[in-house]
Amino acid sequence: MLYVDWVDRVLITVDRMATGDANAALLGVDMQRLRDELEVSDADHVLEALASAVDDLELMACAEGDGYGVKLTTQGHRLARAGGLRAGWKSLFDKYVPLAEDGHVLEKAVEMSLHESSERLAWTERIEIKDALRNIGRLVDQGEAIALTQRLKSIGCLHSEALITMGGNEGKCEAHPTYVAVVICTQQVTTEQRRLLNDLVDEWETTSVDMKEALELRTDRQKAEFCKDIMALANTRVSGRRFIAVGFNDVSRDFTTSVDPALSANQMESVLAAYCVPVPEIRFSIVPWGAGNAAIIEVVSKAIDLPYRLARDVWKFKADTVFVRHNTLVQEAVGEELASLIAEGERGRLRSSS
Repeated sequence: MLYVDWVDRVLITVDRMATGDANAALLGVDMQRLRDELEVSDADHVLEALASAVDDLELMACAEGDGYGVKLTTQGHRLARAGGLRAGWKSLFDKYVPLAEDGHVLEKAVEMSLHESSERLAWTERIEIKDALRNIGRLVDQGEAIALTQRLKSIGCLHSEALITMGGNEGKCEAHPTYVAVVICTQQVTTEQRRLLNDLVDEWETTSVDMKEALELRTDRQKAEFCKDIMALANTRVSGRRFIAVGFNDVSRDFTTSVDPALSANQMESVLAAYCVPVPEIRFSIVPWGAGNAAIIEVVSKAIDLPYRLARDVWKFKADTVFVRHNTLVQEAVGEELASLIAEGERGRLRSSS
């Protein structure tokens, strides 16, 4: 289980237990009762996992704990009933921004600190900051470790109970990454991709956006259709970025089909390399969506490569065919349109060589 999901699970469970129970609402939920309610079988780590979650909920003003029980604040109850803490992630990305050099160390510190178990729980632990510096190839210096720790504490990325001892580089500088640090180091890219995908679904199909319910690359037909769609987006002259979104029904616009876990960027790039010339550049992302995974394929078009063509026959398509996208339809480029693409490619190559 991801740590961010574990914290939400604890938050929502405490809210549920306190609802309708005046004693629990007033005094807090007993930790042993909470442990039983969570039904966690990993007895060796459940207390550590609960302590991590409660500490982070306290830091975010969502809970108050005393080691024996946990009581949610009004904010904690409100977020629990909204489905968890994810609704506030954008503000974390905007507010808690480490210096670039500190961010690299923080990413390694979070990686070292995180323990995400298959037993439906997760926790974080205190780690030595000098080890994080060492692991990314930075100078291991106690003074730098202390200064970095103080900077990260000041923006809420490390808990306040850092253990710092004297003794130069032999001293300790141990610190505990917070929920905020875990989110900005492990979830920011995914969250930005979810926001992009939501925008694509809202906009639906356009000249630069193609929506698909499923994508498979097993048969010649599937490979041919994939290459046709990628090249059409690459060849079509539009401003802005070009995307294929996968997993959504064309009629209902609902998410219906989780992406095949075997599908990978390498597989797609191999198909494109086999059938396209030049080979279009793509960027592939899996995006958690509902109970499954959707996908985004971004197509990168370069003027110096125009027009993108089929390198050889595949299925019913012939070598040298050039596809373009007209609004939501993919068609073969011919006549003036094809000549215009060829001329644009020549201009792009001329500019590139000058």
